[in-house]
Amino acid sequence: MSNMPIPTILTAAQEFQLSIDEEVAGMLDTNCVIAIGTSGGKDSDASAIQTIHFLNAINHVGPRVLIHADLGGIEHTDSLPQCEQLASFLNLSLLVVRRKQGGLLERWEQRWNGNLGRYRQLLCVTLITPWSSAGMRFCTSELKTSPITQQLTARYPGQQILNVVGIRREESSARAAKPISQEDPKLKRAAGTSGRSWYPILDWKVGEVIALHEREQFPLHYAYTNNGNSRVSCSFCVLSSIADLEASLRDERNHASWHRIVALEAISGFSFQPNRWLADVRPELLTKSEQEAITTAKHRAVERRQAESIIPQHLRFTQGWPTEQPCLSDCALLASVRQTIASLYNFSIEHTTPESIYAHYQSLLQQKTSRKPRTRQIPVLTQAAPMLPFLDKGPASAQ
Repeated sequence: MSNMPIPTILTAAQEFQLSIDEEVAGMLDTNCVIAIGTSGGKDSDASAIQTIHFLNAINHVGPRVLIHADLGGIEHTDSLPQCEQLASFLNLSLLVVRRKQGGLLERWEQRWNGNLGRYRQLLCVTLITPWSSAGMRFCTSELKTSPITQQLTARYPGQQILNVVGIRREESSARAAKPISQEDPKLKRAAGTSGRSWYPILDWKVGEVIALHEREQFPLHYAYTNNGNSRVSCSFCVLSSIADLEASLRDERNHASWHRIVALEAISGFSFQPNRWLADVRPELLTKSEQEAITTAKHRAVERRQAESIIPQHLRFTQGWPTEQPCLSDCALLASVRQTIASLYNFSIEHTTPESIYAHYQSLLQQKTSRKPRTRQIPVLTQAAPMLPFLDKGPASAQ
């Protein structure tokens, strides 16, 4: 146990202006493992520094570690050095974890490649975007949460782990609704390992974060002070404002990842953000072949949406798909749409006739009934997605 009772821990947290609840205080009282997430951004800096001051004040003597999830080429160049500087400042070890199959750029390319395979085999009804989104943040779950929890549970088997995360309610409506802490089921293991996520600076305002950096004389990330970014996550985030996208492009070191994203926009025909093509943020940086490829992609996007718009709702993908056997006239409609998409993207597909589609649905539904799900081996990329034929003259950065 710590040298302070739980009520004293709660009072001490207030003195350090940290949000805390009794569950967190109870874990601190047992000198649990403290794992502090750091991205290089100002909030994770502030969260780490103030939390360590607080832990010292309550005489916490359990293990402490900083942990950073490296997202690969889409990271700002200075993010890892910023995390290393923070570790040195706090005299803590820094764990750096990575997704084994590659970074976020690779994940988007792999997703597009996999979705193409699914479409060709009629395992989905419409083409699917390669990008993550506000409602589908696999970028966070697969590249941050999963590698971090795997590393922590392997490193601290059978222990209680308090996962410290520097998010603030001021940032978004979703974060405004966050509790002070919550159980983290991904940290639970049969060996007795368990964990909780704690958001100690949840109620801080941005001015308080900046003031802490000034008071501690700890420098802000390069992207804030030199590029003008308002937040530091990925150099190009699907949730970024236009101002932050423009700021990231002021750093030439981010241009390679920008060209790679633009190449995937061109290949897929899906804009990086729902209402914005990343290529349009700095079109003067595009090569001639990139300009031509993006122009083609925009036309293709319009034609794809028009073709897919005639698919009735009852045929579209939903949980448990397929849920019904389509009639031959529905199958004829799907065949027509699929042939249009295949021609538009210049790739081959299976199930091109009404009869083939009807039989395919029959087979899928029979498999559901017999509880023997059909499995298909869809190739997964570990590097960049292959260029499709229509982009043979496209941007070299996609290679």
